[in-house]
Amino acid sequence: MAIRFMNYALLAASLFAVQPAFAAAKEATVAPAAKKEAAAPASAAISRIGVVNLIEILQTTPEAKAIHAKLEQEFKVRQEELVALQKKLQKNVEQYQRDEAVMAEKEKKTLGETIQKQQQELQKNQFEGQQDYNRREQEESQAFLSKLKTAVEALAAKEQYQLILRSDMVAFGQEGMDVTQQVMKIYREQNK
Repeated sequence: MAIRFMNYALLAASLFAVQPAFAAAKEATVAPAAKKEAAAPASAAISRIGVVNLIEILQTTPEAKAIHAKLEQEFKVRQEELVALQKKLQKNVEQYQRDEAVMAEKEKKTLGETIQKQQQELQKNQFEGQQDYNRREQEESQAFLSKLKTAVEALAAKEQYQLILRSDMVAFGQEGMDVTQQVMKIYREQNK
């Protein structure tokens, strides 16, 4: 059983939906000269919507890969300790299953308690390791995500998007709404 700490979805969830012109669009719908349009649904004011695939960006940009490699290295020893504990637990479980019929009651009880303690320790260590990894991943990713957000905002301003959403939050979108490659291009230009 492999134990992994990386959680791209958590990273992507910490990002945003950008709408730099939404306030202006809202004002336009209720401006005195546009009272007739004010009766129209609020969604009519939004004319350009884009979708960005943050998971793809987080898995393909060199900066995100560097963060991932740094964290893998940082948590390597802890990962190895978890694997060793898991192997020790598996060995005891196999011994218990194999020798249960010939073991004395005291031996069964002692080995059973050992197995239970090892299972609890493994679960506790896995949970704490995942928590620590997620915290460190968030810390290491803050600057990268801030730069990425700046690129999304720049694209929104340049191409006059009123709303850019994360693709994992969109149930349906028509062709041509994906702006991931455009965001990556602007990001690279801004961070040469």
